[in-house]
Amino acid sequence: MRISDFGRYIRVIFLGVIVFAGLSGVAAYACATPDQPVRVIKLAAVDWDPAREIGLFTATMNAMVTVGSTGDVIGVRLPKSSGDTTFDQAVMQAARQSTYAPQIKDCKPITGSLLVQFTWRPD
Repeated sequence: MRISDFGRYIRVIFLGVIVFAGLSGVAAYACATPDQPVRVIKLAAVDWDPAREIGLFTATMNAMVTVGSTGDVIGVRLPKSSGDTTFDQAVMQAARQSTYAPQIKDCKPITGSLLVQFTWRPD
């Protein structure tokens, strides 16, 4: 190996180290929290008209919401029925209309589930 070739070889290695260090720094900055559960961004209101007729002050129910990797609602199920099908349907509709952030695992969005409590209150 000639001396001029040796200098070129050292420069290539040095540039490669700089590029690699820069890429690893970008990856660390882009994903500060690699694991996060599904999160509620905004809950929709429960629209349940029969409650006004009955004169209820509040009604609460839980819904298990499955959220896809893009934040879209994949499914909603009720762990326990309220006993009133119109209230059950109103809660499920509110769960579908709510906005969610997907679960993050190893810096990648994935499908996840979340138990959400919905409360109806008169306006």
